[in-house]
Amino acid sequence: MLPRSPFRPGWPLPLLALAAGCGGGDPGGDGDGGGGARFGSPPVVEAWTLTESPLVQIGVREGEEPYQLHRAQGSVLLEDGRVVVLNGGSQELRYYDREGRYLGAVGRQGEGPGEFQWPEGLRRSADGGLQVWDGGLMRLSRFDVEGGFRESVRLQATGAELFPGDDWILGPNWVVSPVAPGARTPIRQAVEALPPPDSVGTLRIVRVTPQGRLWVPRSRPPADTPITWDVYDLSGRAVARVVTPPRFQPHEIGEAHVTGLFLDEMDVNVVRVYGLVKPPRSPPGPGLNTRVGEGSAGGAVPRPAPPEEVLAEVRSLLKNMASLQEIHYSQHYTYTPDPEALFATARVRVPDGIAVEILFAGSEGWATRVSHETSGAACVMAYGFYVPMGWQPGAVICL
Repeated sequence: MLPRSPFRPGWPLPLLALAAGCGGGDPGGDGDGGGGARFGSPPVVEAWTLTESPLVQIGVREGEEPYQLHRAQGSVLLEDGRVVVLNGGSQELRYYDREGRYLGAVGRQGEGPGEFQWPEGLRRSADGGLQVWDGGLMRLSRFDVEGGFRESVRLQATGAELFPGDDWILGPNWVVSPVAPGARTPIRQAVEALPPPDSVGTLRIVRVTPQGRLWVPRSRPPADTPITWDVYDLSGRAVARVVTPPRFQPHEIGEAHVTGLFLDEMDVNVVRVYGLVKPPRSPPGPGLNTRVGEGSAGGAVPRPAPPEEVLAEVRSLLKNMASLQEIHYSQHYTYTPDPEALFATARVRVPDGIAVEILFAGSEGWATRVSHETSGAACVMAYGFYVPMGWQPGAVICL
C-alpha cells in the first residue's frame, strides 16, 4: 500500500467508469476497494467521469531531466492549455505546453524573491495568477501566469486564527478551501450540513473547489484502488459521485478538468490532466466569492475552550510521538503510519478515551491528530515536507 499523504487541492488542486470514463468502475459501488476509512454514502444525483486517458501526461522514469519529476507538489492548467508543475525536488515552477513538451522553468532554492526552500503547494490566485506555499519560509509567493514574481506574503498562526491558510480543521473534517479565514462562513455552514462521517474518530477530508463544490473522498488519497468521491453543493446537498483512478492524487479541480499526481509502480511522479465529463445539462457551480489567500483577515472558526488538563495530556502524547518518530526514522529512514507499533516499541500507553490517527507518513514527513473522545478536544501536528498551508512545522495546534 502507498504511504498516506496529505490532500493537495489546488489545494489546489480530481471518477465513475462509463463509456467515456475510467475503465472498470461500478457507478453503484463504493469504489474504495475497502482501503482506508469509509465515509458517508449519499444517493447519486449525477455521475461524473474522467476521460478514459489523460489529456496531458508529464513525467518519465528515465529520460531528459525536465521530464523527471521529484515531489511534484502541485499542478494547474492555464487557460491557453499550458500546464504548470511545482517540482519540489528542484524548487521550480516548470512549464509545459498542451502536448506535455517542456517550455522552461522559474524559481530556485533560496530565500529571496521568487526563491523557495520547501515549496509544498501550487494554486491559482483570485486574479488568475499563481501562488506557491513554502512551508520552510512560511510564506506564499505570488507570480503572474508567465512566472513573473509579484510578491510574498507570510502566513503565521495566531491565537485568534490557528489556520491562516487553506487547510483548517472543523470538528471531524480536514477542510481544504480556496478562501481566506474571513470568508469561511458559507463553507463552514456547508461542512456542518454534510452527513456525519461513518468512522468515528477519523478525520475526513473535504475539498472545496473554486466552483463552490465540496468533494469528499471515502478514503484518503492516494490509494492502490480507485477512490469514490461524493460531491455536495454549499447547502450540503448531494450533487454527484465521481471516482479517481488508483494511485492518483488530485491537485486542481476545475469545471471541466482535473490535474493531479499519479504514482507508477516504482512511485515515479507523473502529472496527469484529465477531462471531467458531466451530463449535458449539468449546471455549473456557483463559484466562491473569495479565492486562495484573498479577502479580509480574521473570522476564526468559533470553538469552545477544551479542558486544560485534557489538552496537557494530548500535548504530552504528541511530544512523545514526535520523539518516537525520530527514533523510527533513524532506524528505518522513514516515518511510520502505525501509531500502535510506534508506541509499542517504547511501551508507551495511550490513555483511555484518547484516539490517535496518523494522517500521513513517509520518508519526508508525517502528520497526526490526537483527540479526546469525551470533550472533543484535539491537537494536530505536521513535520517535514508536506506540511499543510499555514501550519507551523513541528508545532502542536490544539483546537
